Amino acid sequence: MRCIAANLSDTNLEYANLSHAVLEFANTSNVQLTGANLSDADLAGVKLSGADLIDADLSRAFLGGVNLSGANLSMDNLANATGEVLNLDKACGNAKTKLPNGLKISPCSTDSRVDAGARGLTRSPSFAHA
Repeated sequence: MRCIAANLSDTNLEYANLSHAVLEFANTSNVQLTGANLSDADLAGVKLSGADLIDADLSRAFLGGVNLSGANLSMDNLANATGEVLNLDKACGNAKTKLPNGLKISPCSTDSRVDAGARGLTRSPSFAHA
């Protein structure tokens, strides 16, 4: 799948298989991606602000320039993702969120909606191959 600069905002893509998809610079603000498979996807410059990414697989995805402000990354796998992410400090996750070594993310609020309050990382949000 190739969607360069597509407007996918407010779209329901729950449990979609988007592995190896090229979604460069797509506007996916407020998109529903619960359980979506985005492994090995090219998400360069994608706007995922406010996106629901609960239990999504972002393993080996390229996240260069991705905006995750307000995104819910609970139970996500970003352990082997690459690229520098924008506003990861304004995203949230939970104990099952898999991040690259050394990164930590603040918990989401209990109502499963992203809380605009205190969230953050303990080091720069830059992913790189080990």
